[in-house]
This record gives sequence, structure tokens and C-alpha cells, in this order.
Amino acid sequence: MTAELGYEIVETNFDAQKGEFDIIAKSDSILVFIKVKTRTNQKSRFGDNQISSRKAQRLQATALRHIKKVSNFDVYVDWRIDLLSTR
Repeated sequence: MTAELGYEIVETNFDAQKGEFDIIAKSDSILVFIKVKTRTNQKSRFGDNQISSRKAQRLQATALRHIKKVSNFDVYVDWRIDLLSTR
């Protein structure tokens, strides 16, 4: 899926003290941190409703930690966090 969209997977299952990302990918000068959430039933919430503000802050801190300590990606101008919600 990611290669078809022009992304190269950098890392999978990145786990830090306060958060984790299922996929870290890059496209040109953008680093994308992807969190995959699975709905267990029809009543489960979709999208950003699945992520509390506290969890979002932890994910942002985890992304910054990866950029500073692991990635050494000085060439990346932008980065973002994506939520992939599936059933």
C-alpha cells in the first residue's frame, strides 16, 4: 500500500517509553508516523475520536523523540502523524 502511494517504509513497530507507531514512512521530504487502530465492532469510534488529547500529546512526543534520537533526518522539512482506522 505505501509503495503504491509513493512512500518508503523506514521502520515498523517503533516503540518508545511513552508511545509507539506501527509504521514510519517517508515521501520526498516528509516523514510520516502512522498509528493503526482496529475497530472491534460497529459501535467503536472512528478516526481521531479514538485518540484522546493525552494520547495525541504522547504520540507527538514519540515522533519528536524518533526524529531527534533515531532518525537523524535533517533533510526532512515536514513530518506528520496519520491515523489509519480499520475494521
